[in-house]
Amino acid sequence: MKPFNYQQRVAVLRILQDVIYADGRIDIRETELFEKLKQELCITEQIQEDVQSRSALLALCQVCALDAEQKSYLVELMRSMIVVDEDIDSHEVLVYDLVCNVIGSERLPLRTWLDVQEEASTNLTL
Repeated sequence: MKPFNYQQRVAVLRILQDVIYADGRIDIRETELFEKLKQELCITEQIQEDVQSRSALLALCQVCALDAEQKSYLVELMRSMIVVDEDIDSHEVLVYDLVCNVIGSERLPLRTWLDVQEEASTNLTL
C-alpha cells in the first residue's frame, strides 16, 4: 500500500476520532488502539493539532481521493476501532456506514467473536 501523505493522515485520524466519539463513551481499549495507530502512522504533534481543527466533512472529502488499497485499510481501521471495546454501538456503525458509502468501499463484518459465542449459548438454552 502507498503510504498516506500528510493531509490523508490527518483525514484518516479525524475519521477514526469521530468513530471513537460517536457512542459518547471513550473506552481505554479505543484510546490504546488510537495511540498505537498514531505511532504506526508517524503522527507528530502538528498532525494531532491539525486533526483537532479538521472538519469532519473535509476529512470525508479527502478520504474519497484515497486509492483502493488505502480505502480498504481505512475500512479495516474503522472496523478495528468499533469492535475493540467489544460493544458495537449504533452510532459508531452509522459513521462506519456513512464513510463506506461515501468512499465506495465494501464493509467488513462487524460481528465479533463475542457475538458468535452469545448466539451459540442462546441457541443451546432454547
